Amino acid sequence: MRILRHIFMLGMLLSSVARAAELNIEITQGVDNPIPIAVVPFSWGGTSALSEDVGGIVSADLQQVGEFRALPPGNMLSMPDEASEVFFRDWRILAQDYLLIGKISHSPGSQMVQV
Repeated sequence: MRILRHIFMLGMLLSSVARAAELNIEITQGVDNPIPIAVVPFSWGGTSALSEDVGGIVSADLQQVGEFRALPPGNMLSMPDEASEVFFRDWRILAQDYLLIGKISHSPGSQMVQV
């Protein structure tokens, strides 16, 4: 009888631990006015194609946060990869508050990302 009580108590304890481990996410509010940002596709100086779209990953991550609204690359008027190539009037016309440009370069044994 005593063993049954211990088994019952152990079962109750394990079931309460399993219930406590459940993850419930409740979103109570969103951002009414996400910040417009343009993430220009990163330029690549290598000979072969990149396995990942780094600019696309950054853009998706920023949008996933919920505070940013990324401009689709097809709507961009230019694709600068250096600060000297940026024409701010293009981004003002598109009503973009922020602009992110980047360049990926390859050297033997490593890759460097400039943002």
